[in-house]
Amino acid sequence: MSRALSLRLRDLSVRANGSRAIIGRDKELHRLVRILLKPAHHHVALVGDPGVGKSSVVEMLAQAMAAQVIPQLPPKIYQLDTAPIQSLFVAGDSARSCFEALSANLARLGEIIIVIEDIQLLAADDPARLELTLELLQTITNHAGVRLIVTSTASAFQRTFRDDYVFGRTFVPLELGELDGSIITDILTNAVAHQGLTMSTAAGELMINLSRRYGHGRALPDAALRLLEDVSAQITFDGSCKIRAADIRAIVSEREGVPLASLDAKNQTHLPQLEMRLNQAVIGQEAAIRTIARTITKAQLGLSDSSRPRGSFLVLGPSGVGKTETAKSLAEHVYANPKALVRLDMSEYSEAHSAVRLIGSPPGYVGYEEGGQLTSAVMRQPYSLILLDEIEKAHPKLFDVFLQLLDDGRLTDSSGKTADFTQTLLLATSNIGSQEIAAAFQNGIDVTAPAFLQSELMPLLLQHFRPEFINRFDAILVYQPLSEAQLVRLAQRELAKLEARLSTLGVTFNVPDELLATLIHPHYNPLFGARPVKRLIASHFEMPLSEHIITGALTGPVMITGKEPWLE
Repeated sequence: MSRALSLRLRDLSVRANGSRAIIGRDKELHRLVRILLKPAHHHVALVGDPGVGKSSVVEMLAQAMAAQVIPQLPPKIYQLDTAPIQSLFVAGDSARSCFEALSANLARLGEIIIVIEDIQLLAADDPARLELTLELLQTITNHAGVRLIVTSTASAFQRTFRDDYVFGRTFVPLELGELDGSIITDILTNAVAHQGLTMSTAAGELMINLSRRYGHGRALPDAALRLLEDVSAQITFDGSCKIRAADIRAIVSEREGVPLASLDAKNQTHLPQLEMRLNQAVIGQEAAIRTIARTITKAQLGLSDSSRPRGSFLVLGPSGVGKTETAKSLAEHVYANPKALVRLDMSEYSEAHSAVRLIGSPPGYVGYEEGGQLTSAVMRQPYSLILLDEIEKAHPKLFDVFLQLLDDGRLTDSSGKTADFTQTLLLATSNIGSQEIAAAFQNGIDVTAPAFLQSELMPLLLQHFRPEFINRFDAILVYQPLSEAQLVRLAQRELAKLEARLSTLGVTFNVPDELLATLIHPHYNPLFGARPVKRLIASHFEMPLSEHIITGALTGPVMITGKEPWLE
């Protein structure tokens, strides 16, 4: 067993010879070297988010040692492969019999630096394995000639190692944050040149922006370098040597399944197109949609405060008038990703302690390792739309969390990690004033006018929210009740969806507006919105059609006018 463990030490200084130069982490390298040169407390824990560059710092150290520019350091640097150790840990106590053999191997190697990457994988959030991991680390650090470097993700370090006495006594933490954009640009330029390719500055900026949007939880520069690998492979296959913006968009479009047009910044900032698409999805709310589209466009053009979310809206109105549909449409048309919608039902956050669910439980409490439902979602997908449904039902203490989010564009979770909300949109819905809105609408009052908001709705809002919270939103929007004519339009759209679902059976529809108006009129109530229409479609069309399909009454291509007795 000792032989197996000794053979798993890879000489990093050999691999460093001839490898490309790494840039951007000179300060961290200098600090790492200073710690390693200390007479005591010279073991290091490199801590950072996945992809931030922990392995790059280790490689920079190996390059410096291979070039013999730091003669004071031990002559060799090895990486310990943890795969066989993990298999030993599964066996539990039997793993301890291998530590003496490992210790003997280390004694023969003399003065060396050992690197263990992703130490959290050994501990695996298991108390027994954590104990074995700490024993392994102590076995290595007991040798006076050994300097040990371990790497860990920030969340795992906070959760598993930060408060451990043995680990804290042994290791000096060296935390790595995300690099500045200019340095990341230099890293990409260097990587492109190393491959014998060329790339314009604009293409490099696009690669960084799309990597932030579709990084799936990996930090820069790694997310951008991975995208660069995909693009480089494709253009090399095509026989090209220049990376263009179109090449980058094509790869991201294929990889993420988003339309090419949505990856073009010019299309994203085209106000008439955005407003038109939102109005196609949300019926009867033209005034509110115009405000939303203009606010988003202003942010996309760089005219808004970049330290706050791209847009924040408090949306009032009765049920079923399009508030949630607006959020879904924004996720699709602004972020080109329906999965970018983070929906939180605020009725589930009515208790004072509910705030911990948003940002994560403190260390030692149940659910700590799961992180916050809001912060974790945005860390995984910084380009997201946050929907706070029925926000008035949340406990007042939660408004302090949202106040920080709206003011600073960031939240710090329970593990100390910061979630960046500057690329998000936030839409909070509320039913406050619904009856007043419906009554005024029936009396012919323009409920979307600023005067109605100030005189009738603002006093109601101030009964639930503090003024400083209300003032943080970019706009307070009133969604008006839908008219009967607008419900007919909505019904036609729902029928078109039903027809699409039945297209394989050859069933087509031609339902006159007059028939729909006749069906809708008895059920119309401005407080109920569009939901009765969906129930009407189900009872008058979906269920009868299903019965006729099952009985064989509908076979082959059929044209249904909607006037059939069994549909009325």
